[in-house]
Amino acid sequence: MTILEELCGSYPIRYAQMQKNAFRQWVLRKAAADGWQARVEENGRFFMHRNVVIGEPEHAAVIFTAHYDTPAVSPLPNLLIPRNAPVFLAWQLLNVALMLAVSLLVTAVADVFIDSARAVLWVFVACYLGCLLLTKAGPANKRNVNNNSSGVAALMQTMAAIPREHRGKVAFILFDNGEKGALGSKAYAREHLQQQYVKTIIDLDCVGVGDTMLVIGKKLARVRPEYVRLCAAMREESDRAVEIIEGGITTYTSDKDSFKCGVAVLACRRSPGVGYLVTRLNTSRDTLADQDNIDFLTRRFAALAERL
Repeated sequence: MTILEELCGSYPIRYAQMQKNAFRQWVLRKAAADGWQARVEENGRFFMHRNVVIGEPEHAAVIFTAHYDTPAVSPLPNLLIPRNAPVFLAWQLLNVALMLAVSLLVTAVADVFIDSARAVLWVFVACYLGCLLLTKAGPANKRNVNNNSSGVAALMQTMAAIPREHRGKVAFILFDNGEKGALGSKAYAREHLQQQYVKTIIDLDCVGVGDTMLVIGKKLARVRPEYVRLCAAMREESDRAVEIIEGGITTYTSDKDSFKCGVAVLACRRSPGVGYLVTRLNTSRDTLADQDNIDFLTRRFAALAERL
């Protein structure tokens, strides 16, 4: 059984605190079995985010990361369109239009029964804010294979594959609340300034579907030797296309953005008129992940660790 199969079979939903805690304990057991030191670190000022830290990030040259929480269900899929800003903006506006339409419909019904323009206005505001809240804190999505079980599986499979003699060069962090605006990684970065500003962070998010691996490095990351070695390692196999994104507008956000030297790795397919695209996220159709993608990343990251 692969890590991905075990993860999706036993911990497919990591939304409520009880579900997250069960997952974290599983990770700690797996890390210990592989010979790693691991801990759950609480980060945050007002709300605690429980991040799983494996290895010694303060001494590592590269830190591999992924968010482990799963999202709320969404009426429209969360599309990743990293290289087509107009289409990305149009999709976001469609989501806003849907929430406005629902709010206007509820307001129209309320207007029949409420004889106060101010009260009706507040009904509209409350309904719209409720729609926004549901996208982040609504019912849990039950299928989360690509988002982000694929990233977690790639990270944990890489963790197991790193030879003992190279383990001091790398570390791993599984972030809490990535689906709520990368809150877990932001809290961690605030409390670890050296890692926020200096360490090369390689973040894995939605790596399971698509025959092209995108590597998106922030400006400060691209001048670091670890990034050069990552790009070289990723290009050494021909069975997966690799696109290194270093210019132009990118509309992709992830936990990498919490760090100055962050690098994102994700898998995409190409769609006519849209370009690179990831679909089915935050819906019941998120049921697929290509194990070959995870195996490819495991080999390439292990190769990177040897060269650090």
